Amino acid sequence: MRIWIACLAVLQTLVCGQIATVYAADLLNEGIPTADELRLRPQTWSGFSGVAFAGSGVVSGRDGVGWDLTMHSGLLGAAAGYDTQFDRIILGGHLEGFFSNFQKTTDSGNVRQSAEWIASITGRLGYDAGRFMPYLTGGLGIAKYKFEQTRPREVIDLLAYDYAVTSPDSFSGGTVTDTRMLYGPVVGAGVETRLTDNLFLRLDYKHFHFLDRDFRFQNGQPFEAGATADTVDLGVGFRF
Repeated sequence: MRIWIACLAVLQTLVCGQIATVYAADLLNEGIPTADELRLRPQTWSGFSGVAFAGSGVVSGRDGVGWDLTMHSGLLGAAAGYDTQFDRIILGGHLEGFFSNFQKTTDSGNVRQSAEWIASITGRLGYDAGRFMPYLTGGLGIAKYKFEQTRPREVIDLLAYDYAVTSPDSFSGGTVTDTRMLYGPVVGAGVETRLTDNLFLRLDYKHFHFLDRDFRFQNGQPFEAGATADTVDLGVGFRF
């Protein structure tokens, strides 16, 4: 009898030990994530995308006649582009533009500068960090830039008399203007984060350096002027 009891005890120990071993193996395989599961899972960032955004910026104008100004404005804009993913590296091209109200008058009160809109054509280098994609951008910036000058009454009358035959409407309201397109490099950085498989948020920063161009009020002397701009915006996008 004692022999049978001893045999049953040994058998119970072996069975319980086997069950415990199997259960522990299941916990290791299913309950505890592996190193591959703990890292950020790759996403699919390839395809066309569109973004609507709002933000703010500052434009610093420079010229050779002492009319340097710093202008602040909110901005509203949109962007569209295409990205291609290679493993975790994303390469893309994007077109962006926004309307703004950058304008300011000099301390003398007779010259006003303004930037009505700014746009960019950029390439983008991003990294797939799971639900996030940080990126760097670089390319060409474009801006519509305008100078307006109000001239003294006696000067206006003299010029109107001299040029009445060729340009009778040159000095509407006593103001002369010159508008040019400014071009220059743009660099920036940002991050996109997925809200759903297609919907995402974008935070973006860009620095524009517009090269000097010749401006000239009608019948006046030419002068060089350029500008720099810094913009920050937050947008909502959709990836197709």
